[in-house]
Amino acid sequence: MKVCILGVGSFGTSLAAALAPLHKNVVVWDKDLSVLEGIAAHRENKRYHPGIVLPPNIQPVFSPQEAVEDAKMVLFAVPSHAMRKVALQVASFLPSHIPVIAAAKGIEEGTLMSMTQVLESCLPEPFHPYIAVLSGPSFAREILLGHPTVMTAAARWDRVARHCQRAFASKIFRVDISSDIVGVQIGGALKNVVAIAAGMAEGLGLGHNARAAIMTGGLAEVALLAVRMGGNPITLYGLSGMGDLILTCTGALSRNRSTGFALGKGRKLPEILAELGQVAEGVSAAHSAYVLSTQKHVPMPICHQVYQVLYEGMPPEQAIAEWMAQPTPEF
Repeated sequence: MKVCILGVGSFGTSLAAALAPLHKNVVVWDKDLSVLEGIAAHRENKRYHPGIVLPPNIQPVFSPQEAVEDAKMVLFAVPSHAMRKVALQVASFLPSHIPVIAAAKGIEEGTLMSMTQVLESCLPEPFHPYIAVLSGPSFAREILLGHPTVMTAAARWDRVARHCQRAFASKIFRVDISSDIVGVQIGGALKNVVAIAAGMAEGLGLGHNARAAIMTGGLAEVALLAVRMGGNPITLYGLSGMGDLILTCTGALSRNRSTGFALGKGRKLPEILAELGQVAEGVSAAHSAYVLSTQKHVPMPICHQVYQVLYEGMPPEQAIAEWMAQPTPEF
């Protein structure tokens, strides 16, 4: 079947590569024409994954309308801040009665909507039951290298999640299913904030004890918020909660952990993000977490301290010290 991926950044490229052996026609589109031209000419995404040859049936197209027309599944792999713009671009061309999958992890700033809520606000109501989210522990480069990866697809309709499950099923890629759209998305978005905190502790040289405490406390905070927003706490102890948090807090490929590490070393955020060259979703998610925790009256001391560092200029060592003076919230 024709599968469409909107957004050919680091993660979108890896999803296309995972789908390519399973489907004859994998179409990709991105606003960055140079990325599409590089794939067309060299079978390589030189900006995000230089040196990795992509399968020949990944076809770049230069029109979002052409990308989604006649597709049997569409994945939105654009960064969270671009989700609304791209959804509105393709809304009038999107085929009906097909899975529409949010593959970005984040909370929209201003509206505080999850990615599936953004899609629902942009697409006509008949599309809403077909909207799903794909999330879980998944470094893009490891997917491209063929390392085993397991993610979660959550949807309102079981058959939509199962469609996504079947579309990705292979010897190296598995998709579990869930009905907890809220929990899966809160876990996927806010673990990035915890990863920044873990990176800061590492950059400050505080040791493994501190990192373990931050990961444990951070998971409890995120689970509390997810429950307050209607999610299932069990979800947060699965792939899209604990699994994703462990990977992002400890893995060398984690952009959010790297951002925190550099902050712990005394570097300034603008310089860090410029050097990174990619989106660190935890930076914007920290602001969203701060606002949500205030609105929902959920204590989130770790996420709050990350917000203080990123947006109020608090030194990381002070943020860690203030966090240590506060108890971990309990269920």
